[in-house]
Amino acid sequence: MKKILITFLVILSIQPSKAQQSFRDSIKDHFNKTYQNALKYNDINVAINSLQNIISESNSNEALLLKDTMAMLYFATKSYYSSLILSKEVYQLDPSNISALARSAECYQNLGEIKNAVTDYETVTPLLKNPYYYYQLAVCQYSLKRFSECEASIHKVMTDSNSNKIAVVFNMPNGNEQQVPVDAAALNMSAVLKMDNKYFAEAKIYLEKSLLIFPEFEGAKQNLKYCLENLKSPASTKPTPVIKPKTN
Repeated sequence: MKKILITFLVILSIQPSKAQQSFRDSIKDHFNKTYQNALKYNDINVAINSLQNIISESNSNEALLLKDTMAMLYFATKSYYSSLILSKEVYQLDPSNISALARSAECYQNLGEIKNAVTDYETVTPLLKNPYYYYQLAVCQYSLKRFSECEASIHKVMTDSNSNKIAVVFNMPNGNEQQVPVDAAALNMSAVLKMDNKYFAEAKIYLEKSLLIFPEFEGAKQNLKYCLENLKSPASTKPTPVIKPKTN
């Protein structure tokens, strides 16, 4: 009788655990399906909410991958602070995930924390060797008035054969955004550095090269107009302002 009672108690202690696990699996499966549907219908906010629920029911390794995905989704919705927190957490737990650190740098940049952005970009760029990140580093260095470093970063962009395959974002005068090849953007940045020192003839050459690559580049068009006005106008005139790269 005592043996039967012990066996019964052991079974009783196991059953709630199995039932609880089955319930958790059911909940997780529900949110997985919700997440997949959210992606299908491009509902990023629902996808993020579903991931939060899935993470709460996942082991640490699985949760780490899901947090990285959620950081990407936050970044896509321009929720940069949330994306930054997750990206930093992912990178700290997995230092081999350089993409998470790169995302952290972009978050800092978009939040206007330029010094922190430079710190992360300086770690990222030698590892990824991606002209996009060298360009963003140059933009931040320019913002901090670190002009010689900015010029060095731009040189890395312009000597990279992949710089014509990647785009960066510029704000157009009408408030819209324009996708610009990074090599054209780098030439425009070089021109801005020359214009800051009033080397308008040299800046003009860079801008003409930029427009040969991307004739629709509104920022380069405005800067070329600025150069031409300075080259032909007396010092007393007031040309239109320089169109500088987006820093946040």
